[in-house]
Amino acid sequence: MQSSHPRQRRTGWTTLRWLTIGAALFATVAAVLTPTDSQAMHLKHLYSFCHDQVYCPDGARANGIAQDAAGNIFGTTKYGGGAFDKCGIACGTVFELKLRANGKYHFIQLYDFCAERNCSDGAEPEGSLIVDTAGNLYGMTTTIGGDAGGGEVYELMPQKGTWKLKVLYSFCPTGHNCVDGVDPVAGLTYAGVAAGALYDGTSPLYGTTTSGGSAGAGVAYALQNASGMWSEQVLHNFCSESGCTDGATPEAALTADAASNLYGTTEAGGNSTNSGVVFQLSRGDGNWSETVLHTFCSKGDCRDGATPLGGVTLDASGVLYGVTPFGGKCSEGGCGVLYRLVDNGGSWDFSVLHTFCSRGRYCDDGSFPYAAPVIDAVGDLFGATESGGNAAQRGIAYRISGNKFDRIKQFCGEFGRRGCDPGHVQSELIVHASGHVFGAAPVDGAYGEGTIFELSP
Repeated sequence: MQSSHPRQRRTGWTTLRWLTIGAALFATVAAVLTPTDSQAMHLKHLYSFCHDQVYCPDGARANGIAQDAAGNIFGTTKYGGGAFDKCGIACGTVFELKLRANGKYHFIQLYDFCAERNCSDGAEPEGSLIVDTAGNLYGMTTTIGGDAGGGEVYELMPQKGTWKLKVLYSFCPTGHNCVDGVDPVAGLTYAGVAAGALYDGTSPLYGTTTSGGSAGAGVAYALQNASGMWSEQVLHNFCSESGCTDGATPEAALTADAASNLYGTTEAGGNSTNSGVVFQLSRGDGNWSETVLHTFCSKGDCRDGATPLGGVTLDASGVLYGVTPFGGKCSEGGCGVLYRLVDNGGSWDFSVLHTFCSRGRYCDDGSFPYAAPVIDAVGDLFGATESGGNAAQRGIAYRISGNKFDRIKQFCGEFGRRGCDPGHVQSELIVHASGHVFGAAPVDGAYGEGTIFELSP
């Protein structure tokens, strides 16, 4: 199974929109962090998808991954699977890489989407899964499949050697004009996730849709569980303010703090450049209200970044970190920035920590980061870029410790060979307490259709 472009997200129109904003952004902006290559890590492929390159029954195009307390890895693929006779290649799978006592991983196919008539169980899953304390998995599928064709949220439960899928909510039910949202493309979150706790299986799940809602620009929502029956509450309709100053088209998962405030980004809206925002959703007296924490492209030549496609990460002190794939200083709309937001008594101070493509002919420090960095136990940040690194332009993995930016892995070090290192990473990494880093790449690997990988010191 071949694809015309490695990027899974719908960013073609975004790139074209950026080319029309203005001249190339070559503003001289010094990166706050000092880039080095002193902390390179060893890469190991844990699994490469699409062994059968005709139908990819084991899946193709890996999304983000999750890990349970035992170190087992769970994830989804957007395409492939055993139900290709029902929906072509656009079905998708859920899989597990089970950690054995010898330290090796065993691949297990847990579920093939479109197993039910008319794909009522969903198809084309996106975003990372979450794991609850009982070992159940929760995720979402996009507009293909589901009871109403608007996407769905599902739970996958182990039962007597197999896995059973239960649809918790289907978006855009018939006759409702999609006011509940449509087309979820990001993962779910819950209170306690920032502290590393597994989901309890009953508290609210929070998410976003890219479209639908009262203004058609997406919603933030909560799913409530009452005695096993799930219902949706819309927390915010995006583009509900004049000029969409509250943001539009959220593409990323939300982040919840200990007080159940929610944080996220929108790809568009905000100001006249339509470059997106960072927002906070807070609950008071039973109602939710939105506060815009930063509007992108507010600085000259969009030096503060633009068009975030990933969400934000929250550290133990309440500081937010995120990235944008556009804005910054290089050509064609910029190559992205890594930013920080600090709560200063109710007003949030925004600063750029690193401007990508700040060194080397081929952007040695990477370019076009999609997913927010993750934070380890000592406060270091780990992330990946979709491009840059060398002539192969497969991206890099990086670590930020203090004021030092380290490229810990240059993907596709051997340019041009088949079975390239993972490339074009678009999802968040996982950092284990051991210092090992895990990730998913939607392309490359042994068969060209994605891989799960591990980086070790």
